[in-house]
Amino acid sequence: MSPKRPSQEELQQNGITVEIEFNMHCTSCLNEVRKCCKSKTGVSEVQVVESVEEGKARVAVTGVFEPEKLIQRLWKKCTKIAQVVKITKLNEQEENQEEQDEEGEEEQIE
Repeated sequence: MSPKRPSQEELQQNGITVEIEFNMHCTSCLNEVRKCCKSKTGVSEVQVVESVEEGKARVAVTGVFEPEKLIQRLWKKCTKIAQVVKITKLNEQEENQEEQDEEGEEEQIE
C-alpha cells in the first residue's frame, strides 16, 4: 500500500518544507534517506538541497507531516541521526515570493 499524499489544498493550508541534515557516507546513504522520506504518509516531495560538508548532506522534505516523527522514522528505518535545520510554512514561502515579485515590478517601473 502506498503512502497517502496530501492534496494541493492541504499543502496550501498546512504544508511545510523541512530541511534535514544527516550524516552521509556514500550516495546509497542519500538514496536510502530519500526513499525513507518519500514513503512517509503526508510527504509530497523530497529534494536534495546540498552536500553541506564532507560526510553530511541536506534534503528538503515538503508535505503535511510532523517533523519530529520524520526524524524518528529516519533513525528507526535507516539508522541515520538527522536534525531539523529549518522549517518553513508553504503559505509563508508564497507570500515572500509575491512580495519579491512586487518589489521587482516597482524597480522596473522607476
